[in-house]
Amino acid sequence: VSADGIRVRYTRPDRYSPAGAYGTCDGSFGTISFYDAPDVSRPMNLRASYELTLTACDVKRNPPQMVSGYFDVRVRRELTGVCPL
Repeated sequence: VSADGIRVRYTRPDRYSPAGAYGTCDGSFGTISFYDAPDVSRPMNLRASYELTLTACDVKRNPPQMVSGYFDVRVRRELTGVCPL
């Protein structure tokens, strides 16, 4: 994940240890594997799995946390309708 790529923010509630805020802050890294090549010329399903190591984004100085999962998002507009040039 690059600094200008996908941004992630994860908050772990106080009832779980270690509690705190994590994200794509300094030192974050990981992989995102798309199931299908994104076709930004038409509406599509954007599907991928991910495995990310997120660093602490608050003053608690917690160790990095590994998260993994997947997403399947229906993109209903063409890219030009969402991000006009």
